[in-house]
Amino acid sequence: MRYSLMILFLLLSAPVIWGEDKPFVNETFEKYAEGQEPEGWDVVKTGNAEVKVVTFEGSKRLYVKMVPNQVAGISKQIDPIEKGKFTVEYDLYIKSLKNALFEFLYIMSTATASGNPGGGNFNGVCVAMNKLGVLGYNNGGTWMDGPDVKEGRWYHFRYVIDMDKKEWELYLDDKAVDKGIKFRGDIQGKLDLVYVANVWGAGTPDCELYFDNIRVYPGTEWKWTPVEARDNLPTLWGEIKASPR
Repeated sequence: MRYSLMILFLLLSAPVIWGEDKPFVNETFEKYAEGQEPEGWDVVKTGNAEVKVVTFEGSKRLYVKMVPNQVAGISKQIDPIEKGKFTVEYDLYIKSLKNALFEFLYIMSTATASGNPGGGNFNGVCVAMNKLGVLGYNNGGTWMDGPDVKEGRWYHFRYVIDMDKKEWELYLDDKAVDKGIKFRGDIQGKLDLVYVANVWGAGTPDCELYFDNIRVYPGTEWKWTPVEARDNLPTLWGEIKASPR
């Protein structure tokens, strides 16, 4: 009985222990039906581009099919992040890759973001593919080449972003690609937009991608328990899913 009460206390006190510190995004796509667009995200697609949840390798994933000069992606506005460190993580599988010029995942600012790709207001943390088969990232306005990436395998991306130093680090499969990377453009003191894939339709992409386990959270280590107390009842934060790597 004593141990049961102790466990119950720990479950109910988890939000107190962590205070207001909680993930900005924790998306695994498991709660959605096959073919459904993910709720809570702004979904954009035109022409014969596709954005939907599908089952792949036994688990639900976000499927994005990009085609030239069309829009295909999802976005979400989060609470503004203005100081300290935070982390972005996601898993990406490249099913097919025929042409480049598309985004993977950007963290941007509503203070400067523009719906006009020609306006150049893609300010923030930007990771894309500008050259076929080469991971690209923007360092202070200059595009840099990272490692090669290829079809038919999973990759794990991780950005560690330091708002105080106005710089970030990029990791691919837990290996450092670069550190001390400067933000692209003027973010005007905040980052609060998550862009997945080719939201604005710039470029001539021709590819099929699967995204999974998209997380944006304070600090540099995932530390959350799978429960949250609401009205004195513990409920799941969301599905807990292992990385497909």
